[in-house]
Parts: sequence; structure tokens; C-alpha cells
Amino acid sequence: MPTVFRLALATLAVLLIVPLDAEAQGLRDRIRQAAERQSGSSGGEDAPRYDPSRTSMAQDAEAAVAGLDAYAPLVYDGPFPPAVVLESVLSSFRMLPISGDLQLESFWIAFPPTRDADGNPVDYGAQMRMHVRLHDASGALLMDRYYAPRGGFDNRVFTQFATTGNPINRRSLSRMTQTDDPLVLTDPGAYRLEFLFDDRVFWEMPFEVRVAADDDPYATSGARYLLRGPWQGYGFLGFGELHTRAEPSSKLYWHAYTQLEGARRTREMRPLTLGLYRGGRLVGEARVEDAIVRDERQLEAWPLRAPGASQDLTREDLTDGTYEIRYGLGGEPVQVYPFEVRRGEIVPQGRQVREATDPTRFIEGLGTAWWIAPR
Repeated sequence: MPTVFRLALATLAVLLIVPLDAEAQGLRDRIRQAAERQSGSSGGEDAPRYDPSRTSMAQDAEAAVAGLDAYAPLVYDGPFPPAVVLESVLSSFRMLPISGDLQLESFWIAFPPTRDADGNPVDYGAQMRMHVRLHDASGALLMDRYYAPRGGFDNRVFTQFATTGNPINRRSLSRMTQTDDPLVLTDPGAYRLEFLFDDRVFWEMPFEVRVAADDDPYATSGARYLLRGPWQGYGFLGFGELHTRAEPSSKLYWHAYTQLEGARRTREMRPLTLGLYRGGRLVGEARVEDAIVRDERQLEAWPLRAPGASQDLTREDLTDGTYEIRYGLGGEPVQVYPFEVRRGEIVPQGRQVREATDPTRFIEGLGTAWWIAPR
């Protein structure tokens, strides 16, 4: 009997015996495909093969990893290098303050490769070619997890990738076996997320874990675990929802991330300072005077309106010229965020200038989010 058919029958026998959830089923399919490809590849007799007598996911991973070389390389022929949309990854990248559990459910990738060197369209769901690695400051690999397109991959300019569950589970260095234990980072220090297609890093995000300890020996609140990263110090302008095309009537929002960094309080109200200035003159302000700050990082979006007006500012209200946002919360200094509007468009700056930025650190906003660092 040909090797390919023996492999297919052995895999089918395992599938009929072992109950599988959706992610495990995808893994089995991936192993079957890898083993079939390996049987016809130039891997040689030393290459690991699927053995029906070894049914654990950890053992099966050996054959699947060997099959990675059977895939044709991806072709990076898009108009721009692929990049993770910063706002999208921050919306699901979080740490539970009490336990230190790290979570990353999903994110959007702009300009992912759509075909391989053989001209075949890429099936990220079946081939599991998109994954995220986590390293500590020493470079040690703590996690390597695959992500698949949510709702399919239809060669769009941007695609959402997601896990089958919310926690970032630990994986063995083979990138295949998975445990149900959440990834807990209670050691303070620097870390780095790497986003890869196969073994090529196309984008990365450094971050830091901090521990806020209560210095009261009688306190029962315990320590709280906090994330700090590239969102610190940035704010961004946007019009409506992420990924939606901005129309002339789209409302103008100022976005900023807020978080309490103490060990005791989980929520407090703080006075808000937020004004939009053009040529030193106030042309827009927030509709509220206070903001709620919590112990988990959260994204705030404040619409702006002209002083004394009842309607919010829109895209068409931004005429050409130089502007600045003056923003601060009570207890923190007011920061100034300058930007320019030219020919009716907000001019990208800093790490959003594609030609002047390392692609692995590029801030992708998809033309709907303009990130600004304070002056």
C-alpha cells in the first residue's frame, strides 16, 4: 500500500478514537497534511514520520514540524510589508491585574502574503503559518502560538487573526503542543512579542511587566500586575470605528490609553483636560470634564466639538494648517501633541512614516488612526 494512503488511514484511526475540540481537530489536519507532504518531499529517511502507535499531540508534533519545510515559501509581493494594526492588538492584549494572566485573543494584519512561491493561494487556517512568539529580556522563548484567520482568509488588504480561546496558552517549542494553563507573567521586566509568518518575523512589540505592591503590611489587596508598552505616551486621532472608511461627516475623536498603576484602588474619577488648537486658538474641546480610570488599561475615545457648539467636529472641519492636542488627566502634566493637515489629510508622523521606519516597528493605522507622540 502506498505510504500516503497508510498515513491517511492511520490518521483517520486516531481521529475516530480521540475526542477532539476545534483546535485539536485543526492540529490533526495540519499533521496529516504535513506527513503527506513529507512522504513525497526530499526530507530523507531521517525525517520524522507519523507513527500511529504514538497518539499524543506532543509526539505527533514531531512529524508536523518536519513538514514545515514541505511548504513553498510565502511571496511578499504586496504594495507594503505586512504589519499588525497597533490599535487592534492593543484592544485584546491585556493582563489580569490580580493573577498576572496574559491574554491576546486576536489582531488585524495589514497586507499579509496571499500566495506562495508555487503560485498557490495561502490557506492560513489549514497550514498554521501565522504565529506569535513571546520572549523575555534574556531572549528565552516563553510561548509560541498559532493564530488562524477569523471568518476565513479572502485576500483582503487586512485580515483578522484569532485563537480559538482567549488566554495565551503555553506551547512547547515545537509550536504544536498546547496546555490549558494560562501564561502567567508575574516576574517584572522587559518582554517582546514577535509576529511571524513561518519563521520570518515581520512585526514585533516590546512591552514591560510591572508589579505594584502595597506597602501597608496590614493590607489584603496584594500586588497588582501592570503592562507598559508603546501605547505609553501616545495618543491618536481617528474618525469612527477601526477599519471603517472616514467620510467628510465622520466625527473626530481623540483616543488615549489610561490605567491606574497603584495597588489599592481599582477605579477613580480624574479631571480631564482636552483641547484642540489651531494656530494657538482653541477650536475644539471635550464634552466631558472628568474621565474614569481603572486598574486595567483601557482605551478612551473622546469626541471634540467647537467651543459653545452643540455639534461634534467632523473630518471636514480640519482645514489645512498646523494643530495641536493638549491632553492630560488630573495629577498628570498636560502633554502637547502636534500634527498637520495638508490637502485635507492628516499628515503621518514618527513611526507612521513608512519610508523612514523599520517595518517590524511600523505603526499601521489603515488610514483611520493617526498616532502622535507628545512634543
